[in-house]
Amino acid sequence: MLIFPQTKIRHTTSVNNPEYCDKTNSLEHVEVTVPHEETSIIGKISNILRSPALLISFVNAFLFYGGLSIVFTHTVAYGIYLGHSHDLAIVLMSLIGLSNIFGRLFLGCVGQLRRVNIIFLYFIALTLAGQYM
Repeated sequence: MLIFPQTKIRHTTSVNNPEYCDKTNSLEHVEVTVPHEETSIIGKISNILRSPALLISFVNAFLFYGGLSIVFTHTVAYGIYLGHSHDLAIVLMSLIGLSNIFGRLFLGCVGQLRRVNIIFLYFIALTLAGQYM
């Protein structure tokens, strides 16, 4: 929940302005309280970065891709350790990259459907990725 400082604005209308004139034809003094808008881009960015959901998403992505980089770093060496040729181990790495591209495109198309809950889809995709690692 974002809390903005409030600013009081004094608005004066007169009889000379028929658009704002009330039925008594007298001066009207109105005080209106409006939220103060942050004008600098730094203020807007800092408000966004304080969001707990965004921080959880950052931590999740950092841990997930940190663990995933270990898999990609050692895939070719592990293929050679298992007795496969160097060329076959490199093809395995290419297949992982291609499946990554097609998987992202597929999940992007499914995520565009109106009836799909994107958060649930993300959870299922991460669960399946964790099962097969």
